[in-house]
Amino acid sequence: MISDQQPESTTLPKADKGPVAPKLDVVVEVADLGKAYKANQARFDEQYTDKPFTIQVRGTVTQIFRTKAGLASSDGEADYVVEMESTPPVQFLVAAKHRKALAELQMNKLATIRGYCQGMRGGSYTPTGIKHGEKSISFNAIEIIDGKGGEGKTDEKKSK
Repeated sequence: MISDQQPESTTLPKADKGPVAPKLDVVVEVADLGKAYKANQARFDEQYTDKPFTIQVRGTVTQIFRTKAGLASSDGEADYVVEMESTPPVQFLVAAKHRKALAELQMNKLATIRGYCQGMRGGSYTPTGIKHGEKSISFNAIEIIDGKGGEGKTDEKKSK
């Protein structure tokens, strides 16, 4: 017998195969993220925030520090934060398992980090916790792609 009724639950249980990184869809300069946010916050959210694709961000590293233990990870291990120069600042929360790649990053040099954009957050990460009132564009990093870049300052456009 054919029925028009939907089953009570259409959610299938997920197999526990660990995180699967979807296809990389967006590559952007960190300065362009800040400009996009300042120009139109709704458009920024539509383009970048909480999307099922990763974003490669290239910019100048201004800070690298450990967060307070358990602040962002469920395993209680302290994570790291990489901040790139932009207005507003762009911060990447990076799992401790990427420490070796983080150690190769250099201050005031270009780096490329891949992750998921969480959008604008009402607080920014600091070594001791979250500083409320100081906004930042937040990413969950999944890969440090390149940390041996040239001189920083990606805000300046190359003239052709």
